[in-house]
Amino acid sequence: MTIHIKPGEFYLGPYVDEEIVTVLGSCISVVMWHTEKEHCAMSHFVILNTINEADKAIGRYGQRILPHFVRYFDRLKCPHEEINVSVFGGAVSFQASNLNTTFQMGRKNSEYALNFLDQEGFAIESIDVGGTRGRKLIYTPMMAQCDLQLLPSLTD
Repeated sequence: MTIHIKPGEFYLGPYVDEEIVTVLGSCISVVMWHTEKEHCAMSHFVILNTINEADKAIGRYGQRILPHFVRYFDRLKCPHEEINVSVFGGAVSFQASNLNTTFQMGRKNSEYALNFLDQEGFAIESIDVGGTRGRKLIYTPMMAQCDLQLLPSLTD
């Protein structure tokens, strides 16, 4: 069986004996896992934040989901240096690459994720962000493995 993570969704909990899959464009997936405690997290955040405080969706916003993940692992008493972290996504479409960086959501998303994780003291094992191609990410918790497939570019 496979767990599919759609934009704005996430997985957070103990290891599962199945693959967790998502497809990314400008969105970001941060995958975190603690091998000894066998707990993991995988996001698919769309944008940094919302100005609508009534919006309770945490998985959709980077500034909500990443601190949520950190609190989860802190409650499990997992030292940050023992947590494996990988970051994927953040593509910038060919059309958006000609815009001011303010409008390049993929770039803004990846910069936020990398800066946040660095400030929290996480060492990032694997980074594949940017470019103009989408990605299919397959995370297998029981094998502590992230497999990445680049998708064809719309201009290919």
